[in-house]
Amino acid sequence: MDTDDQDDDEGSDDEEYSDDDDMSWKVRRASAKCLGAVLGSRPDLLTEFYKTVSPALIGRFKEREDSVKCDIFNAYRALLRQTRPITSASFDPDAMDEENRPLTLLQAQIPAIVKAIHKQLREKSFKTRQGCFSLLTELVNVLPGALSDHIPAIVPGIQYSLGDKNSTSNMKIDTLTFLSCILTQHSPTVFHPHISVLLPVSV
Repeated sequence: MDTDDQDDDEGSDDEEYSDDDDMSWKVRRASAKCLGAVLGSRPDLLTEFYKTVSPALIGRFKEREDSVKCDIFNAYRALLRQTRPITSASFDPDAMDEENRPLTLLQAQIPAIVKAIHKQLREKSFKTRQGCFSLLTELVNVLPGALSDHIPAIVPGIQYSLGDKNSTSNMKIDTLTFLSCILTQHSPTVFHPHISVLLPVSV
């Protein structure tokens, strides 16, 4: 029942607007750009951003218009970049002090981020896939090891972009950059089950 309800909700979200009937995508794009500017200029509000803005942005990763989706990804990357300086010290996920609070909130949202992105790693749109890989790269740089439990969901997207004959050189470079990042920021053991898949498309 929960699954059906979730599917119904997603269907309702998709019907909120029609790009064929109006120009609302321009408003959504402008909003994403504005939000990205705010996220990149107010590090003092990081905790509040992760409580309110982050879940809202993750919910809009499903945006259908490529140009809008790209700006939504960029806005989230701006949030991650503001978070990165905090990680100069070791991160204790059990610590609840104000300095580590944004990272604690981000850690809890990683399953939602992966769920919203992993299927899009196999979309035909190069722009969408590049946006996904750039966002995930930024995420791993902020929280090394963050994707340890989600490698099985991400590997098919890596395989698709590297093995697709239609992929551009930039698409493959972005994919390899992400692969290099997660290989260096995660324990080698999480990749052992996937070596037979990753090795042929990486060489």
